[in-house]
Amino acid sequence: MPQQYFVIIKNHSGDVQNYLLFNEAPEPGPLGTPYSNVWLHSKGVFSPNGQGKFSIGVEHFAVCGTTIRQQTFGLNVQVDTSDFAPVTLSEDKEPGTMVLMEIKDEGAGFVPPPGTITQPGGSFEIKTGAFSSREYPYVWCGLGKYDDKGNVVPVVSWQAKSSLDNICTPITNFWVSTGTFAPGTVVDRTSFGAIVPITFSDQGNIATIEHHIDGTYSDPVYTFSQPKSLRELQAQENAA
Repeated sequence: MPQQYFVIIKNHSGDVQNYLLFNEAPEPGPLGTPYSNVWLHSKGVFSPNGQGKFSIGVEHFAVCGTTIRQQTFGLNVQVDTSDFAPVTLSEDKEPGTMVLMEIKDEGAGFVPPPGTITQPGGSFEIKTGAFSSREYPYVWCGLGKYDDKGNVVPVVSWQAKSSLDNICTPITNFWVSTGTFAPGTVVDRTSFGAIVPITFSDQGNIATIEHHIDGTYSDPVYTFSQPKSLRELQAQENAA
């Protein structure tokens, strides 16, 4: 597995664009409805020669917290991360991480020590302690990843409910769109206009996309490389 993925958007739209990258949310299930969060920005990308660039690490984190101003968790609400814990995904006979989330003094956090799970494959678990879901509708938990400043931020989140085994199976599917949302905002991809889905596989770890003047996007072109940084990636693009 590559240690990093890259997304490049070539802006041929005729306008200055603010690109956003999102992690695809899993299908609704026992967790309730998981949503994507505004994650990475590439702002002020000029046309026709500007490029939006994103770097995606393979590390995964369990994250939890509350919404801003203790609003009920839901679409278009901004969340604040109060705690995170690195997790390992279950694979073959290797166990994944289980963490326990509890609420104390109106805040959410993870209580050590972590445990393990074995099934399903490619997963980790957030086990929630007992609390009143009616009293704490603003508490959430989910999947976290690094942002471009090295901070752990939520990329997929759902409303935390009492005494549940929240099994999360991250997927390496992403999507790009444009907008000016605040980081951490809970969104639904169907509320956006033109988007481009990105699915990394053995085709490569770099996805290159063109944003056309009519507002549509090309299908991603995948290539395989492992540059050390976006700067090295830019040098590679200029040399091509």
